[in-house]
This record gives sequence, C-alpha cells and structure tokens, in this order.
Amino acid sequence: DRILLDIWFGTFDLIAVNLTAPDGTVFRQDPGFSGTFPDSTKGVTDIFNFIHEPNGHRRVLIDIKDAVEEYPPMPGEWTVSFEADGFGFNAWLVLDRVGNQFAAMQGGNNALTVTTPGTSFEAITAGAYVLRDQWINVLEEPVFIASGQIGDLAVFSGRGPTRDGRIKPDIAASGRFVASSRSTTSNYSNLITLPGGMQNMNSGTSMATPQVTGAVALLLGHDPMLGSREIKEALQDGALTDLFTGLAPNTDWGHGKLNVIGALSVLEGGQPDWQPRYINHYGRLNGPDGQTRT
Repeated sequence: DRILLDIWFGTFDLIAVNLTAPDGTVFRQDPGFSGTFPDSTKGVTDIFNFIHEPNGHRRVLIDIKDAVEEYPPMPGEWTVSFEADGFGFNAWLVLDRVGNQFAAMQGGNNALTVTTPGTSFEAITAGAYVLRDQWINVLEEPVFIASGQIGDLAVFSGRGPTRDGRIKPDIAASGRFVASSRSTTSNYSNLITLPGGMQNMNSGTSMATPQVTGAVALLLGHDPMLGSREIKEALQDGALTDLFTGLAPNTDWGHGKLNVIGALSVLEGGQPDWQPRYINHYGRLNGPDGQTRT
C-alpha cells in the first residue's frame, strides 16, 4: 500500500508544504527540509522538500505507505496545500494503490504525462494508438476486448507537453493489442495467447517503442551515415496524419503516426508512393488503392 505524489515548482521557489490527513492531522515540511514524521498511525509519511540539482527546480515528494504493517495509509481525503506567493506547479500521482482501493487527484487531467526519459531533448519519444480489438486465441476462439476506436490514441499513451512547453511525444506507433513473442516460462491467459502458443497480445508504449526502434534501424540500413537528428526529423516529417491525429504536430500525437515509407521518402527528397488510409479491426492496413497490407 503506497501513495506517492511528485510535485514540481519553478526555479528556486520557496515553498512550505502542508499535508492534512483525513482526521485533521497536519504534516508540515519547510523549504530545504526532508524526512519521515514520527506519527505513523496514518501511514508512514515522508515529505521531501528540496531543489532538484539537474534543473534547479523545487521538487516535493509526498510518500505515504504501510512500512508499519498495522498502519496502512488512512482512508479518506488527504489535502496538500502550499505556502508561497505567485507560484505554479505540476503534480503527478505516481503510486495510487491502498489495499483494493485506488487514490485519485481531484481536478487532475492527462496532460504532461510523458515521463523521463521520454522528456529528454534528443530522445525519439513514442506514443501509442489502438491497433486491434479482436483476434483468434490459442483455443481457436474469437476474442473481442473493447479498446476504443481502432487507430485512435490509446488511453495509456502519455500526453505532452513537457513542463518547459516542448511537444512530446514525437511520434506514435501501434501499442494496443500488438502480437509479441511469448516466453516459454510465462503463464499468460489463453485469452491473449495466439494460435501456436508462441505469441501474446500485449499493450503499452513498450509495444510502440520497439516499432520506432525498428524504423530507426531500417533508416540506418538505408544510409548508415545518418545522424540522430536527421533520423528523428525524417520520422517526424514522414509521419502519417489522419482524422484521429488531427493537425500535427500536437501534444497528443507528436508529428503523427509512424510511417517508414514516408520517412524514407523524406530522406530521398520525395513523397511516399503509398500511405495507409485506415486500420481495420484485425490490425491490417487498407490503402487508398484498395489493397490490404499486414
């Protein structure tokens, strides 16, 4: 059981933090002070109030956990308040599980949810969209799992911008229900195991990122002398946009959907000769010529 709140402020802001437990107990941490509070009856409570040296910004970490087994985090409404003038902040609920209950921030949204290392300047950061919502499993049974619209951004895909206003992610690739290799020692459900038992349906930006990595490898195979910036710009400029991405670049999709043909064409100074028009329910790409690619 642990609740972890990560809060960022501007450069060298002097912020005092007050954390109020559901029973009214107040835990206060002044600027530059960090540590564990002796009262553990509401859960072991740590507040770290410090300057993050790599960027000089004030960071506050609030950590409430069940390090003392008989005192899990107290259920109810916890309130965080700050004492300072004219400041802004961004906050992320990093850990949110208490028993079979989940914590939630009031008034939160999905913006600024791209995390490190995806926020770095030079990284090619991948978002994820829905590839499919149905397949035939290892038992030869049809499976359907509602996942949003095929081709639309996946609910778990991190949204930008970064705290300093940069567009992230840079590009999006398929990440919801992608067929991936299965470990022989895994015990995945038959629901998501594919015929033959060698692959599973998996989801995450961890499914989208390898596709972008493979695209980079293909571009390097085309021209081994390409630099990282050239590769990134080719992927961005060659990306596909559609009704789901809207006008790009934007802070949900970056520059659009991964399109290796488009990136290669950019490097050659031309335009792609074929782009997918839409993705059907089985994850196949239907082009404007009526042909279907897998």
